Amino acid sequence: MSPKTISIAAGSLLVLIISIQNYTSVSVNILFWDFSARLIILLIVFLAMGFGAGYYFAKSGKDEQLIKDKTDKNE
Repeated sequence: MSPKTISIAAGSLLVLIISIQNYTSVSVNILFWDFSARLIILLIVFLAMGFGAGYYFAKSGKDEQLIKDKTDKNE
């Protein structure tokens, strides 16, 4: 197994353990909305949003670097 695979498995296990321990229902207030949800669902949703944002910003940074490299070569 590669170190990347091991770290992903360990991180996933850690997220699973933390999520299971936080199974209680919580009240969420966002501006004018007030609703209750399970904390496990909120943790997983915000974790997925964080991974998505990280992926998007990492990808957009690489695209800008590629464009910069291409324009530097053309000059």
